[in-house]
Amino acid sequence: MHIFEREIKGRRYRIAATTVRVAGRKHPVSRQVSLGPVESDEAFMPSQCEVAGFRRVGDVGALIEVAEELGVLDAFAAVAPSDGVSPGLGEVLLAVALQRVCAPGAKRDLPEFLGAALPRFSVLRNDLFTGQAFHRLTRNVSEEVYEKVQIAIAKRACELYRLKTDVLAYDTTNFDTFISTTTSSELAQRGHAKSKRADLKVVGLALMTSATHSVPLFHRPYAGNESDKTVLADTLGTLARLHEALGPADRTVVRDGGFAGTQLELALGESGYHSVSVLALSAKTAREALAAAVGKIEPLPGKLRDVGAWRSRVTTDGFDRTIVVVESPELLKGQLRGLSLAMKRARRELRKIAGRLDEERAGSARGRRYTATSLRRRVEKLTRREHVREVLRVEIGGDEKRPTLSVTYDAAAKRRLVRERLGKRVLLTDQHEWSTEQIVKAFRSQWKVERAFRRMKRGAVSPWGPSYQWTDDSLRAHTFATVLGLQLATLVRLKLQRAGVCRSTKGCLKLLSGIRLTRLVARPPGLGGPREILVAPRLDRDARRATDIFRFDRWTPLLSATRDAGARPRRKQS
Repeated sequence: MHIFEREIKGRRYRIAATTVRVAGRKHPVSRQVSLGPVESDEAFMPSQCEVAGFRRVGDVGALIEVAEELGVLDAFAAVAPSDGVSPGLGEVLLAVALQRVCAPGAKRDLPEFLGAALPRFSVLRNDLFTGQAFHRLTRNVSEEVYEKVQIAIAKRACELYRLKTDVLAYDTTNFDTFISTTTSSELAQRGHAKSKRADLKVVGLALMTSATHSVPLFHRPYAGNESDKTVLADTLGTLARLHEALGPADRTVVRDGGFAGTQLELALGESGYHSVSVLALSAKTAREALAAAVGKIEPLPGKLRDVGAWRSRVTTDGFDRTIVVVESPELLKGQLRGLSLAMKRARRELRKIAGRLDEERAGSARGRRYTATSLRRRVEKLTRREHVREVLRVEIGGDEKRPTLSVTYDAAAKRRLVRERLGKRVLLTDQHEWSTEQIVKAFRSQWKVERAFRRMKRGAVSPWGPSYQWTDDSLRAHTFATVLGLQLATLVRLKLQRAGVCRSTKGCLKLLSGIRLTRLVARPPGLGGPREILVAPRLDRDARRATDIFRFDRWTPLLSATRDAGARPRRKQS
């Protein structure tokens, strides 16, 4: 996009121009759009001016700058070219991604959102970016199109921002939808909702991020009732293509215990990936490792000195694997707190049941009476929380019609749990050459993909919901735009962090959102209509550095004329 100035009726305006190749035409089409006046050429009294709103510059401009570096629109043009007259698929999805980060809302508000922003990625009219255009362009777009674009963007991001891809974190989550039960959908299904909303259909999301800076590199939406193991197996083909695009290297996928299986291990190896996974403590291999590690756990050196580990080499399901038992004081503290709360609730309910049984024996109880069978079902439900049944000893005596209940606390069983199981994880990997510290650090990178999920929840950086999409095509496109917005926002934070400006993504977006122009409408007396005047804000040191990093001056020269808010003018020496 080329930006220049032009004088129109005595005032200078900033013009953005670009050329678009249209199918069926020999020569490209040139399009121009005005970015507003350069500066005010007249002085007006404050009584003649009124504030008419703001024009976004910082947050939208930074995201567009990163999107241009990654070649988002070029990646879409290679697989889904537009007609040059109306917005293309890439332009609409980029507009939705900007909206999800800066001002999450309905897609019918896209024209208003784009009209309030000074930076532009397209010179087409803002009223063309409508919800109808979104649904029309995303209809019948295959997953292969989105995957090709993702791989192209991920490759470009790793090259430009020097992202380390030797360790990649992989995990899944799901989001609530408001699709009716009678509406047919392949993606929206009833499954195990993370939000505990059993009345809503959910859409699953598999996400892979870099271990450094947690930048999303690949994602795929899937049916809400599909298992994690099946999802990972279905995406191995795309992961193999991503591995080839990033170049030959030794890469390791970090995954949790839900992604386990003999066939999956074979397929991961064929795709060129190593793996680090955590075993369920109920698995036979994990139980044997925990028993063997008792009294042999030693602290790790360096920053992980508070963490203990024991390492061995085993053969499980025909695979030669390195197994590491990790003991974490923080994990132990959290598990003991959860166990204490669960036991407190269970003992409170059991005391109520015991009082009810006493009333039944005394003949003063009303309503339905407990039987030994119903009492056993109730006790199993109250103590089904992990480890509660091992610490609280509940005995049911008496006969079928007049049962008795006794509850005792087993302190020795709790001490045995702390010594053998609590606060421990069992890791399994095929990276035999790695040190124990490397294996533990790689596993700890799993929380970065979980942090990316938190940023996509409601009220975060790029929220997925609330989503009111009714078709699978729009759900895929909406998910792609949400992840793209998170990717752009993460890279914006990375650029500012490397410049020493700020560290958190929310802090960077808050800083950038303050870089905006105030729109004043001046109504001078006499002839002539109202005049629009853009007033620049006072920029502090961090805002000035962000202006230089993302080149906001190309959108408006007013920002270059501002002075640091913290700088004081020098006195003239006599």
